[in-house]
Amino acid sequence: MQVQQLETKIDSLKNLFQVGMSPVQFCKQLNGVNINQVNLFLESRHFLYDAKKDIYKSYVWRVHAYAHDKYLTESPYIATTGFGQRQYYKIVLLKKGLHGYINNISKVSYH
Repeated sequence: MQVQQLETKIDSLKNLFQVGMSPVQFCKQLNGVNINQVNLFLESRHFLYDAKKDIYKSYVWRVHAYAHDKYLTESPYIATTGFGQRQYYKIVLLKKGLHGYINNISKVSYH
């Protein structure tokens, strides 16, 4: 009975997925997931890294090479801030990477 419940839960999570979603956007649909910790969790699992590495500036997330085009991809964009233009990357969750992401989602901090 437990396996059927798990399969039902996984299927319902897969139905929430839309092409072009970031991991944070996917997690916003889930109850109880601390979305402020999602990219940090992916960094701890070596899917993402901070390209800036400056503790005084915001994160610039990039996808590690082994996860790129397998689990996640990135889409560059230019944002204009008070300090000028800066290049950022939108992290995109791929459908193939969704299965592994769902299996690990319960490890993200819940609050």
